[in-house]
Amino acid sequence: IVTVQVLAELSDTLVKYLCQQFHRVLKPTGILYIRDHKDLWKPVHQLDVDRYFEENGFVKEFELHVEDGVDFKGIPRIFRKLNPSVLEQRKRGTHN
Repeated sequence: IVTVQVLAELSDTLVKYLCQQFHRVLKPTGILYIRDHKDLWKPVHQLDVDRYFEENGFVKEFELHVEDGVDFKGIPRIFRKLNPSVLEQRKRGTHN
């Protein structure tokens, strides 16, 4: 799933709904690509999108590091849908 300059323009209710839908349609370990201005731009909502996605079944695998606060056409972030079997292994403390 790819979202470019979209989530910051939506209400927090709609972003939460989209998170649920992204989680529903992605296979375990599926990729979600988000590109926007993150906290360098004032979004419509007050939701911390990255944290919300991480708390709801996704893990952030990549984020562009911007040192001087200047970005160009957005900050890309890549999230992966967590695999339920990996979560169970983590809970049990076993890894294959």
